Amino acid sequence: MIRRNPLKVQLSAVFLCLLSLLVFLALSSVSELGDVNRASADIRDHWLQSTRIFGEMNNFTSDYRAAEAANLLANTPETIARAEKDIVELDRQIALAQDRYRRIPQRPSESAVYERFLSRWHAYHAAGRGTEFAVRLPIQAIQTDARQI
Repeated sequence: MIRRNPLKVQLSAVFLCLLSLLVFLALSSVSELGDVNRASADIRDHWLQSTRIFGEMNNFTSDYRAAEAANLLANTPETIARAEKDIVELDRQIALAQDRYRRIPQRPSESAVYERFLSRWHAYHAAGRGTEFAVRLPIQAIQTDARQI
């Protein structure tokens, strides 16, 4: 005669199966949560910081070029002095942003892109230093001619 398991044993077996399934899902969820936490930390510590600093450098370099243009177009000693002061301050801000970016660990591909930017920025910066005085005299002559007209 085949004896059937009592209802109590069957319910206990189902409960144990569900409990073991729940424990398995909880352990795998904790593992996945660790992966998500690592990815979030990478985004927080690397990508967001790098993006913020790149945005600052973009803003400062744009302002730097505008200050150079203001310096070239300035026609009074006060505006020339103000533009030159802006250029010095922006140059300092760009250097600080570059220093902050260098302190963030980078992947080789990101470092290569940054080094390319840096070499182009240094070339632009060096080229701009000698031209402002050479360009100022013709611009002042044009401004004088424009005033006479």
